[in-house]
Amino acid sequence: MRAINELKIKAKKKLKSEQSATEGLTLTDCQQSLAQKAGFSHWHHALEVLSGEPRNSDCGKLWHHPSCDVLLNLWFANYEEAHAALTKNLDKFLLPYKTQFVLVTEEYLTLIGLTPQLQTELRNHGADLTRLGNTRLWDDIALRCIRHKL
Repeated sequence: MRAINELKIKAKKKLKSEQSATEGLTLTDCQQSLAQKAGFSHWHHALEVLSGEPRNSDCGKLWHHPSCDVLLNLWFANYEEAHAALTKNLDKFLLPYKTQFVLVTEEYLTLIGLTPQLQTELRNHGADLTRLGNTRLWDDIALRCIRHKL
């Protein structure tokens, strides 16, 4: 998974650049820090979600940025309600947020770093990111969001 590798590379670079200034800094510290900055609780949570097969229902906040808050108005506590709303709002996309789900616009996707090409691919796959776990497109979208956030 390229998204996981991206986080690992960034953690190693962070360790190298900050090691001399921060005594006792470890790779684990850098991994934890970057995972949290990307929107996960901890490193293993990031690995779980980025693999596309989260064991719990918390997908973290990778697919969200505070600048998008003004664009959120369709928020759902469970997947079934969110998916039903998606079928009625064909101009929207369904994304996970922690243990909930949001319907968002193309503008939102642009703000979190998705290219028009990725947006089109997501639309062609039903506009539902939650159903794409452990696929190339899931990984491509996660990688793009990580690069945009970090």
